[in-house]
Amino acid sequence: MEHVNVYQTDDRPLLEMTVGCNVTLLAEIEPVHLDNFIASRSDRLAAPTVSAEPTAATPALRIALAYQRRNRDLLLTITFDGAVYNPYGLNDNTLVAYPTPAGRNIGMGEELTWGDGTEYTVSGGPQRCANPGEQNVLHQVKDSYQLHKKYKKSGEYTLGYTYFACGLTGGKISGSLTIKVP
Repeated sequence: MEHVNVYQTDDRPLLEMTVGCNVTLLAEIEPVHLDNFIASRSDRLAAPTVSAEPTAATPALRIALAYQRRNRDLLLTITFDGAVYNPYGLNDNTLVAYPTPAGRNIGMGEELTWGDGTEYTVSGGPQRCANPGEQNVLHQVKDSYQLHKKYKKSGEYTLGYTYFACGLTGGKISGSLTIKVP
C-alpha cells in the first residue's frame, strides 16, 4: 500500500492546530495496477470534521506528499492548496505580483531530504515577509509538481520536507514520509 501524507495548517485555536507543526493524514491511496498503468484510488478519508472555516485573513496551507515507487525508482508528487501571506519585494518594498492562484514560488523556499544523505533545495526569490506595521495580504496558492529519485540500495528511507512562507508559524511547515525500497 502506498500512502499520501497531508500537512494542514490553521492558526485557529478552535481546531487545536498551529500553523507549521501539525501533520494530519487525510487519505490513504491504494494503487490500482492495470498492465503497465498505475492509477490511484482514494477511498478512505480520515479527515477531522471541521466545525468552522478559517477566516479570509487567516493563512491555511495544505501540502500533500504522494508517491509511486517501482523498485528503487520513486516518483514524488507535491501538491499545495490554501493561502499564505503575499511577500514584499526586497528592492522596492511593494507586494510582489503573483497570479491567482499563485504557484509554490510565492513561498520563501523549500527543502526536501531524501533520507539517503541527498537533498533538493529551492531558495525563494528576492522577497521578504511583511514587517510590523505593513499590511498582510492573503493570497491563494494552488500548485503541484513532481520529483524523481532513484535510490542506490534497498532500505527504509525517511523523506523530510519543509516549505517556508509568510504567515506560517515560525515561517514554515514541515513533515516527513517514510518509504521502504526493495
